[in-house]
Amino acid sequence: MLSRLAVAAALLLFPVSAFADSCPIHMKQIDAMMKINKIPASIRSKAKELRAQSEQLHKSGDHAASEALLADIKRMLGG
Repeated sequence: MLSRLAVAAALLLFPVSAFADSCPIHMKQIDAMMKINKIPASIRSKAKELRAQSEQLHKSGDHAASEALLADIKRMLGG
């Protein structure tokens, strides 16, 4: 019985940690997109600014806001 509760608790907590760890992955993808794609300077500048904001949100623990901002940046860069 106790092991079933432990497994259930682990499954409930897993999605939270999965989202928290995905911010850096998305940041790396954005960095790669900015290196590969020919992006106008104005869009590149705005993307860098927003990426820095996203990193601060991630570091402060607001992963949902960081993820949302990263998704916006990817759309802005055409990804």
